[in-house]
Order: sequence, then C-alpha cells, then structure tokens
Amino acid sequence: MPKQGSISARQMAVLVLFFIVGDMFWFIPTLLASILDSDAWIPSLLSMFSGLVVVWFVDKCYRLFPGLTLIEIHRAALGKWLGGLCSLFFLFLLFNAIGTQLRVVGDFVTTQMMPETPVRVIVLMITILVVITLRAGLVVFAKSAEIFIVGLVLMFIMFIVMLLPEASLSNLLPVFHHKAADYGKGVLYATSFPFFQMVTFFMLFPFMKQTNSWTRDFMLVSLVASCSLFLIVIMSLLVLGDYMTEHQIYAAYAMAKRISIGRFIERVEAVLVISYIVSTYVKMSINAFAFVYGLSQFLGLREQRAIIFPFGLLMFGLAYTIGPNIPYINSFVTIWPFWDLTNMLILALAAVIMVVFKKGRVSNIG
Repeated sequence: MPKQGSISARQMAVLVLFFIVGDMFWFIPTLLASILDSDAWIPSLLSMFSGLVVVWFVDKCYRLFPGLTLIEIHRAALGKWLGGLCSLFFLFLLFNAIGTQLRVVGDFVTTQMMPETPVRVIVLMITILVVITLRAGLVVFAKSAEIFIVGLVLMFIMFIVMLLPEASLSNLLPVFHHKAADYGKGVLYATSFPFFQMVTFFMLFPFMKQTNSWTRDFMLVSLVASCSLFLIVIMSLLVLGDYMTEHQIYAAYAMAKRISIGRFIERVEAVLVISYIVSTYVKMSINAFAFVYGLSQFLGLREQRAIIFPFGLLMFGLAYTIGPNIPYINSFVTIWPFWDLTNMLILALAAVIMVVFKKGRVSNIG
C-alpha cells in the first residue's frame, strides 16, 4: 500500500476529473433527452451547482477524519462488527460498479466497433490491463493519468470545434415545456451518475499530499468536469436533435460519425473511442484501487498484491455474467440514481454521525 503523501494534489485533481467524466460522455445525453427531450441541457446546466454541493459535502466529511480511509473510519467509530458490516457494504458497491463499467465497455466495443468479437475477449483484455495497473501501484497510475489527460483534453476540444458547423440552434426549441418534476428528475440523473460515487475518494485522499488550496482545487476541477458534460449534452441536442439523442445509446459516438471536413477529415469516431476507453479505464482503475486497498485493510493484510489476481478473476466473472445484453443492463438506469443517492447518504452521512458520537475513538487511532 502506498505511503501517505505519495501522490500530489495535482495528480489527485486529474483523477477526480477522470472519475467524474468517466463514461458519462456517452450516456448522459441519452439519459437526459429521454426525460426532457429538447430541454435536456437545462438539468445538465443546473447539475453544475448541485454537483459542487456534493463535492463540497464529500470534502467536508473527509476533513472530519484526515488521514483515515473509510474502512479505518468504520472500524474506529463503530467497532469491529458493525464497522465491518458498513465496510463490506462499501466494498460491495465498489465491486458492483467495477463489474458494470467493465461490461459497459465490452458491450460498446463489440456492438459499435468489433461486432464479430466475443464480449468476453474485450472484457478479458481490459481486466488484464486493470490487474497490471494495480500491480504497478497508485503512484505510477497517477503519473500515467497526467499524461492521459493531455490527450483527452485535446481530443475533446477538437471534437467540439469540428462539430460546430453541424450545430443548429433550432434543435433546442421548444424550451421550458415540461413539468417541474421532470426537471427535478433530470437534475437528479445529471448529478447522481457523475457525482454520487465520489465517496470512493475516501480511500485515496489519505495518500495525497495535503495542501491549503485543495478544497478550492477540488471544487474547480469538479466544475470543469461538469462544464465538459454540459457541452456534450448541448452539442448532442444541437447536432443530432432531441429525437436522435434520445434514441442513440451512444450519442457522442453518433455525433462523431457526422464530422466531415472537406471530405478529408473523416472517421474521427475511432479516435474518440480511444478517449472513451481511456477515461472509463481510469475511472474503473480508481474504483479497483479503492476496492483492493479497502479489502486488504478489512482483512488486515500488510500487502495487497496477494489479492490482486483473484480480484481480477472475480471482476472478469462478474462483468461477463452481470447481464445477458445491453437492454437488460440499461433497464437499471431508472433506479440507479436512487441507489447511488441512498448509498452516498448512508456512507458519507454516517461519517458525520461517527465523528459526533465516536470522536474520542477516532482521535486515538495510531
């Protein structure tokens, strides 16, 4: 396990950006358009502020327990048995998220790029990559993410600029033609998927070099990620229209297919796929690091390498068996925001209650 202060605040900010964006580029436009059609950009805009509230809440909760992971907080404040149950629940959430993300990438590649390739082959390749990443360690992974972010930003800017000629403002009409409850539901969707899993960083923050400006940097990078998602949503509406955005599972991929500049710059969707796979891989690896570190602490292991390979086998098995097809997996979209919301409240709000009632025990951890 890495030592405290082994990664810089800048590297942690990059990981936060990747975690919020992750695979949301591809799914958030479709999710919002299915609720609000041409008004899908409104909840995406509002989620910038609701997302910042979630990020602020996570940061404040962690500052109550500086230097402790969530597993250590549970054990110190609730004791061995009740704290262990909370920790097991948290580890279950992480493992389920990793398997789902892995399967989503596999389904995307086999349906859009390589239809003759079995999904288990893609899943196995990414599993091997994640296992190699875990063995390399958090420090190496964080430094690699700093390199990946440069390419991701450049491809995102190129993507937006090249789509501008295809945009039409008339696709945003009509405006404000839904009930208030629909906008509330849209804000919940736009906030839950990118932000409600931020409790994962309770497992990584102890390894960051603490700086006085971290809260500001944390909020700023979260705002940048929210703006990126807003741009993707509004560009999907401007380019594809609300109907096509709603009925395309991968709206950003469908947009990229429309890029054609002078019949010379075409087929750039293959380049965009690279950014999607990389961003999802980084998010998946963050969850994997949190799970492996958490499980090793839960079992009292001094070295987590012994559980990396078995974890990879279980991850591959879960991703392959989590659902028979894409429609089945997508059927959970309507309940997933509430699942994440309740879990975030249970795990993060419980931390606040812990510090009130068990502050003495937490302060004695050494």
